[in-house]
Formats: sequence, structure tokens, C-alpha cells
Amino acid sequence: MAQILTNLGIAIFIYILGFLITPNHVFYTRIKKTKRLERIAKKFRSGNKEKTLRNVYSHVINNFSNEKYNFILQSYKLFFTDVEKLLQKKQFAQCTLQNLVLITLLINTGQFKKEDFKRKWRIIHGIILHQYILVKIKNKVFRVDPLLRKIS
Repeated sequence: MAQILTNLGIAIFIYILGFLITPNHVFYTRIKKTKRLERIAKKFRSGNKEKTLRNVYSHVINNFSNEKYNFILQSYKLFFTDVEKLLQKKQFAQCTLQNLVLITLLINTGQFKKEDFKRKWRIIHGIILHQYILVKIKNKVFRVDPLLRKIS
């Protein structure tokens, strides 16, 4: 019994340590604003902030896959932080990366500010920490989850 508790304690410690050292979980990557990102984001800009949000969301879900088997196989991507490189090709990206791309593009449209976003966490499948975003537009809050393909 003591061995089981020790192993469980080690597993929990490793899980928490991994959570703490991975970018965009506790310590968020600084949102980049560059001319290139502004040019890309401009394509999604609309006169209506909600429409801009939906345009960027559509771009993210069309360019970043969400196959479950890639979560482990491509776990090294959790340490990627360069949105410009992520936007260069269609690929798999974990929830934190898809959210980083979404927030970066929305801020680069010039219609959103950092304060419009709140990152939230929940546990899915019993063990996986999952991040989604709350986006505030006027008096309305949208729950945006590109990885699980939900916006409401």
C-alpha cells in the first residue's frame, strides 16, 4: 500500500511540475504584435467584433487539427510559442497553442485587447487538463474552444 501511495505521489508531482513548466498553462506567452501578424489578422477583421471572432475561430479550426493520438505523439509542441511559425502550415496543435493563435490573431486585428480574454481550465477524460477561452464582447461572453470545436 505504501508503494502505491508513493508511486501515486510521484505521478501527481510529475503531472503538476509538467503543468507548471509548460508555456501557456500558468505563465502565458507574451502576445506578439508584428506587421506580418497584423496583415494576416486584417483578413479576418469585420465591422462586427463577434463576426471577427467567428472568422478567426474558423481559421484556427481549419488549420489546426485535433486528433487525440497526436496529443502524446506531438507533446513537444506544447513548448512552441512562435505564432508566426505555427501559422505557416496546417498541423496539429494542443489546446493551449490553438488558444494562443486565436488570441494573438484577435489582438492583431486591433479590435480586441488582452483584457477581453480569460483562460479557463477543466479536466477532460479524467486526467487531461484542458484550456478554453472566455471572450468578452460588450455585455456578452463567448466560450471559445477551438480544440473541441465549440463556440457559444
